[in-house]
Amino acid sequence: MLELARRSVAAELSAKPVFDTPGKVKEYLALQLGARAHEVFAVLFLDAQSRLITLEEMFRGTLTQTSV
Repeated sequence: MLELARRSVAAELSAKPVFDTPGKVKEYLALQLGARAHEVFAVLFLDAQSRLITLEEMFRGTLTQTSV
């Protein structure tokens, strides 16, 4: 089920700007990072039309903290 949701979001990202509201960013990050058992410091790279170029995981931490 989670994989189907990820595919749906990926298809939507390629079709139109998705990150035009904070809520849409929150939904995307919850799908991508929410199931992880550790803290993650990640960066979203967007183009000028607020479309996702890539999501890069920069640092990985423990269950409760991440050192940056």
